[in-house]
Amino acid sequence: MTTLNIIGCGKLGQSLGRLWSDSKEFRIGSILNTSLDSANQAVSHIGSGSACEEMDQMKAADVWLIASNDASIATISSKLSKFKHLRAQDIVFHCSGSLSSSALITCKEKGVDIASIHPVMSFTGTTLSAEDFINVHCSCEGDTAALHLLTQKFSAIGGKCFQISSESKNIYHTATVMCCNYLTALTEASIQLYQQAGIERDQSLALMHPIMTATLANIFQHGTTKALTGPIARGDTETVQNHLNALTDDKLQSIYRSLGEVALTLSEQQGQANQRQLAEMSKLLSNSTN
Repeated sequence: MTTLNIIGCGKLGQSLGRLWSDSKEFRIGSILNTSLDSANQAVSHIGSGSACEEMDQMKAADVWLIASNDASIATISSKLSKFKHLRAQDIVFHCSGSLSSSALITCKEKGVDIASIHPVMSFTGTTLSAEDFINVHCSCEGDTAALHLLTQKFSAIGGKCFQISSESKNIYHTATVMCCNYLTALTEASIQLYQQAGIERDQSLALMHPIMTATLANIFQHGTTKALTGPIARGDTETVQNHLNALTDDKLQSIYRSLGEVALTLSEQQGQANQRQLAEMSKLLSNSTN
């Protein structure tokens, strides 16, 4: 069985390690964390492997996953490239969304194959069932030999792998952050506005749940243009003006204006609003009106 070592085994490393261990796609070897306690916790969660607190304690493996934070990947790669147990036929990869496989260039210079595989999902905890990973899309780029093996391993636990160019990783990850992290931030901004209306946080979340769920369902069933509803879709400039008047917080008003301009493009494609309404809406939403 192919052996996998993991360096920086947090939520992502433990989740993937557990899935691969359970499915017998990888035999989990050495696990290196910043402390022996955290390494032991990772071993306990995965159900296999050997905890290490220094790289010198790690044994040889066929595949090495650097699952640390992005800022540490290049440094760890440099240290690993000098490690006696790294062999020319090994594979080294990371799961960063923003960094390409070139972050591992120091290992590649030692003759190993490198890659980056980024699962497009949120790892909020380490309890990940096999069902949770089914149909999770994974962007892949790197050396052909590394991708040949790794795409098989990710596909075996339910991942849907697709290739991306190394030059596109940064803008790709920006899009991923906007649809995921910024959705959370937008929800928080809405909660703050509801609180200004005297609605408590718990009640705000309760009333947002069905409308947000329905909106997401419409987006994925019909596309963004058809899913757009509300005053900008209708060309209701009076309502938009009232909203802007009510937004006394500059940051929240900036969010409303910026997203409103994106919505205006969808409204134009949708065709409910006429050209005069669209022009008036554009003037309202423009920062030049501040």
